[in-house]
Amino acid sequence: MAYTKIIAIHDRLDLAINYVLNEEKTTSEHQQLHGAANCSIDKAYRQMVETKEQFGSKGNIKGYHIIQSFKPDEVDPKVAFKIAQQFIIEYLSDYEVIFSTHVDKDHIHNHITFNSVSFIDGKKYRSNRSTYYNGIRKVSDELCWQYGLSIIEPDRENTNLTYAEWLGEKTDKVTWNKIIRDDIDHVVKVCYSLGEFILDMEFLGYQVKVGKYISFRPQGKERFVRGKTLGDKYTREYIKALVEGQTLPLVYEPLKRQTMPKPKQTPKLFMTDIERSYWHTMYKLNLVKKHTAPRPVSKYYKQDLLLFERYKEQFEFLRKNNIKYESEFYEYKNNLELKLEQCQEKMQPIKKEIAKHWIEFKALKDIKQYERAYKLFMDGCDVMQPERDIYESAIKRLECKGYSIADLDKVKELQVDLYNQRSELNQEIQGIRDELRICKNIENSKEYIKDREERFQKTMDKSLKKDKNRVR
Repeated sequence: MAYTKIIAIHDRLDLAINYVLNEEKTTSEHQQLHGAANCSIDKAYRQMVETKEQFGSKGNIKGYHIIQSFKPDEVDPKVAFKIAQQFIIEYLSDYEVIFSTHVDKDHIHNHITFNSVSFIDGKKYRSNRSTYYNGIRKVSDELCWQYGLSIIEPDRENTNLTYAEWLGEKTDKVTWNKIIRDDIDHVVKVCYSLGEFILDMEFLGYQVKVGKYISFRPQGKERFVRGKTLGDKYTREYIKALVEGQTLPLVYEPLKRQTMPKPKQTPKLFMTDIERSYWHTMYKLNLVKKHTAPRPVSKYYKQDLLLFERYKEQFEFLRKNNIKYESEFYEYKNNLELKLEQCQEKMQPIKKEIAKHWIEFKALKDIKQYERAYKLFMDGCDVMQPERDIYESAIKRLECKGYSIADLDKVKELQVDLYNQRSELNQEIQGIRDELRICKNIENSKEYIKDREERFQKTMDKSLKKDKNRVR
């Protein structure tokens, strides 16, 4: 496995070259593992400066330094040196390069320093996310695969993590996302409905929001975390299917990368002054074309693409509901608005019922949350006295409503039933609102098309009048 990174050289390019060619670091079995491409080792710095002067290149970045580190005891120094040669042939063939393999550490690593300007056309190297992942990292992985070394596999589960969270999970440190995932994994094993899952998460001290997405906020965290940011197995649809025993939605699993080894190429790492002059002359005579980046997409083109996606959604909506005439469209829309009102009316008694029993539900939550602390206090742990007070207060509130400690299961069943009803209605309301949004877009599109037709007709009328005047 090779880990790669690139560093921009802003000050002394000659010092970077001297570091790469350090004999104490590059000597292996009485052999110097260093080389040059498109320049001479002894005159590399001078030739790089001359290339910049030749093309009139000015800038703060003098060159770039790539470090390619291998896993300890995985690669031989000579193999690492060959990988560096192949890397330069495939990725840096247009630049003057000094490279070497350092063996002074526990892990073998390559150092590659190259000019920031191409000696062929004077084009500057652009170091960004795209050139790293689609260039440096990609070529390095392909070469490691070709030489039988391990490569860095993509990690789908951690694509939504910040760097701090990813680093925390790799070093077994506690992060908010890890805590939430562990709690969800524990709760789904003992639940049989989405309402019961939400209730048990609340018993653990979470606040849970259920709408288009399901979101969680544990005690001590300022903001809610959407389930989809935790991973594909923590979305509302997946959790609901899991707890209710339904067919689970398909989850993307990254496939192992399979690539065919490239045919061996004869390394040609040194280009003479005559060859360099030849290719430069060919470029000046326009016989060798300069690589040009694709033109940026116009903002109007982007707007047209967005309109196309909207029209596609509208067409699918009309076809799915078999709407062919304008009267059918407005009839369907009116039915949706009526259905929305009915669902909202159904939601009101459920909300009132939850508010009516909120004292019992809050007491049930406190009892479940502080039950263990109460037992510890009874065993002699005086530190748990505040939690003991909350627990006993919750029991008193429950008794004031006519329930005893033996009736906790009845209270929980009532709350689960209400939560399930609320969740199902919320999902239905969200679906109706999505359809009404599409209906509104269809009406706007209709007005837009009508306005365009009127403008077109006016333009045609004016042109006809001009033609008649010319005939007269």
